[in-house]
Amino acid sequence: MSAAPPADLLVSLAQQCLQAGPKKKKTKRLPPSVCLDLAAQILVVDSGLKPAYLYDVNCAGPEQICLYLDGLYAAGLLTGALHVLPLDGSVLVLSVDRAILRLEELLLKDTVAIVDVSLSRSAPAIAGPESGVRELTLDTVADLRIWRSGAGRDKPPQVISLSEAVRSRWNLCTLFGILLGYPATYWFERDGGSDSCLSMVPLRVRAVSASCPAIAPGFRAQICSFSVPDLLTPDTRGAVDCWTRDMQEKFSQQLAFTDISLSTETIALPSVAL
Repeated sequence: MSAAPPADLLVSLAQQCLQAGPKKKKTKRLPPSVCLDLAAQILVVDSGLKPAYLYDVNCAGPEQICLYLDGLYAAGLLTGALHVLPLDGSVLVLSVDRAILRLEELLLKDTVAIVDVSLSRSAPAIAGPESGVRELTLDTVADLRIWRSGAGRDKPPQVISLSEAVRSRWNLCTLFGILLGYPATYWFERDGGSDSCLSMVPLRVRAVSASCPAIAPGFRAQICSFSVPDLLTPDTRGAVDCWTRDMQEKFSQQLAFTDISLSTETIALPSVAL
């Protein structure tokens, strides 16, 4: 990676590219701290620490986010091929190659625990074949390979499109968890809405953070955070241990982040957003 761009450039870039709302209406600019964290999250993906980042800063659209990524490339912060995947109003920034690898790992090595948290259940449990995740994963890999062999050859960033047949069948909570690199992800019956059986269920939350001098001196960023129902710890231990080893290996292969830290806490909430 070339010399780090100045922090004020990263702030200005995000504020200019990611304005949300009508152009004629004055909108509130993103705070500098949010701009710097956003650049760090994109750098996490570019550094190979996870396949994708779920954009949640504001309601900026895919084209605006592509423009922002163009600016990060021009500033010298990014070196890999990152693209934008819009899904039902949400937007992922991802490495297609790493996303395909992640999906293939799920199929071949069973590296992701799918947790059924449907409201109809009395308690969370490992999901069975009814989740349809394996079949959808195969179809998603096929879609991404087709895209990569066509439009994916163009200079990044590009807007990716999954087929309607694939997109409409996914429980997006499940897909996002997989593409964000979590070792466990939630699935629920969609006809019950997004409500779940996780109310007041003890959840073991793991979070990874690291220093990122490429963004600013002394700056720390959260690499990822995920939860697993505490009662399923024995069932998910293999996937979590594999994820821990994989994260440590990936961290050793990059230079943008230093001083990694892993924290664990157990919480219970009256409602859990999925």
